[in-house]
Amino acid sequence: MEPLAEAFNARGYALLTFPRGAVAGWSGADANRVMLGTLPEVARVPGVDAEQPVLLGFSAGAQMALELWAARPEAFRALVLVAGAPRLSRGDELHPPHGPAHSRVPLLSFIGETDGSAPLWRTALEAWRAAGLRLDSREVPGQGHTWLLSQPDEQKALFQFLAELSPTP
Repeated sequence: MEPLAEAFNARGYALLTFPRGAVAGWSGADANRVMLGTLPEVARVPGVDAEQPVLLGFSAGAQMALELWAARPEAFRALVLVAGAPRLSRGDELHPPHGPAHSRVPLLSFIGETDGSAPLWRTALEAWRAAGLRLDSREVPGQGHTWLLSQPDEQKALFQFLAELSPTP
């Protein structure tokens, strides 16, 4: 993420990252520390609006982002999932959470063509959209389970997605 920090800043986004080791074995208590401790602390920084953050997660971080969104969709502006699976602890890929609050949050998924979760996304895409979710999915040719935002085309898609987010009502 750090190489993208300047590009995020230039577009008016603050970037909050967690150490790589923090994602292994994340728990509900860890998620609560982020949402109830870290995020309010970050919101005290002048110029940072943390009211409805855009969550961006890689691999296990993408799974945690999905879990947080499933539990509290009203708390987020959008989700960006990199190398995550369309599965939640409360259901399978064909039965996503749905409802007005979930439908309001746009999701963007990046998945490598050879990632083990790519077939899940191919199967789930129609069901997630049929549930009223605003989901864009980008399958990156020739890539597996890896960080996909180092590629210029994927960065362009990410920043286009962020630019299209309408102001919070």
